[in-house]
Amino acid sequence: MDLEDFRGTGGHKATGLNVLRVCVAAAAVGTVAFVSAFVSDPCALVFGVIGLLLSSYAMRMVGKRDPEKRATLLALGAASLVLSVFGFMFGFIGLLS
Repeated sequence: MDLEDFRGTGGHKATGLNVLRVCVAAAAVGTVAFVSAFVSDPCALVFGVIGLLLSSYAMRMVGKRDPEKRATLLALGAASLVLSVFGFMFGFIGLLS
């Protein structure tokens, strides 16, 4: 085992995850959370939490690993974060009422 195996960006071992795929998955989960807020409150709450976690991870990955497509992928991550927040809030409010 060589020390170079553990040097990715930021000194962490590279995971091999594609940044674009994580951003698209975060956008899909955020969209499902937003749409399910109008259908089912528990689903919106669950998908909202998952979308929040996945969107924040995707935005963190973009900031560290992909400088040439940074603006586009950050916009996609931010949009999925907003959709997830709305899905979470509407699902939580629906469960309370």
